[in-house]
Amino acid sequence: MIISVDPGLANYGFSCWHKGEPIEVGVIKTKKPKNYRGKISEDLGRRCKEVSSALHELIIKIKPDLVVGEMPGFGAKSSSAAVAMTMASSITITLCNIHNLETIWHTPREIKEYFTGNPHASKQEMMIAACKHYGWSITYKQVKDKKASGGYRTDSIYWPLSKAMPGGKFEHVADSIGAYHTARHYCQQEKSCNATNAKKTYS
Repeated sequence: MIISVDPGLANYGFSCWHKGEPIEVGVIKTKKPKNYRGKISEDLGRRCKEVSSALHELIIKIKPDLVVGEMPGFGAKSSSAAVAMTMASSITITLCNIHNLETIWHTPREIKEYFTGNPHASKQEMMIAACKHYGWSITYKQVKDKKASGGYRTDSIYWPLSKAMPGGKFEHVADSIGAYHTARHYCQQEKSCNATNAKKTYS
């Protein structure tokens, strides 16, 4: 069993794998309370606790042999986004150490390049690649939007494992799927594989 992750504090994407096939996907979500007036540090602490608790429960449930994931680089759009990604990654590493789980990390560039063939792939390209690989459906719905031409915009709905997910949610799952495939490829090729039991786990 393997858990693959796309760490984030607001949206923490994950996919769970057994014998090379995805068996569960999802996103751990946290939100700042509406009209929140407290300290930013307190809000970050609360959200870190929510992510760590949910990830801890997922690890206990799946009982993985290995955790793989996308290690956020320094391309965050803001300092707050960089802090959030760093905290989410640290939570992951700490919990893996507590559960004595080996980890494999790859950069966003490595994952995009292997999974789509384009190191600069967009979020949409990653989502389309994931759906195409597994034959998952993509449907569309019109949503009222005063800013859009004609007053409506078209939103994509993705269906991993028959679960309906909007693009803003599925993009994090797609990144975790790409991370899984990239880690498996590098381990099978015996390149940059730092986990001693990875080849056994992937076989």
